[in-house]
Amino acid sequence: MIEQHEFSLVLPNPAHETEYCRVIDLWESYSENIQPPSMRRYSKKEDFSYTKWLANIEDDRTTGSMLENNIPCTLYFFVNTTNEILGGVSINHADTFRGQLHVGIVPWHRRS
Repeated sequence: MIEQHEFSLVLPNPAHETEYCRVIDLWESYSENIQPPSMRRYSKKEDFSYTKWLANIEDDRTTGSMLENNIPCTLYFFVNTTNEILGGVSINHADTFRGQLHVGIVPWHRRS
């Protein structure tokens, strides 16, 4: 029998701060290769607060000016029914040489 689960894609917002910090702390302990890249909370040059990270995500969605290619993209959290963040999905608003869809699942929810 196949297990049934309910999942959603939701825009990051202030209510996700505690869960996002928990997930990113754990994900960083597994690997520095967090995908999609927009899920990362900081650059190697400076540390971002969650509020600043949300502002950057909003800028990515509306103007794309935070991105190398200047093409807007929208990041969604992939969550379950208890609002646990299981990963992220980033959708480019235009086609790029890297494609339009970028997905990452947290390591502890991947199947081997």
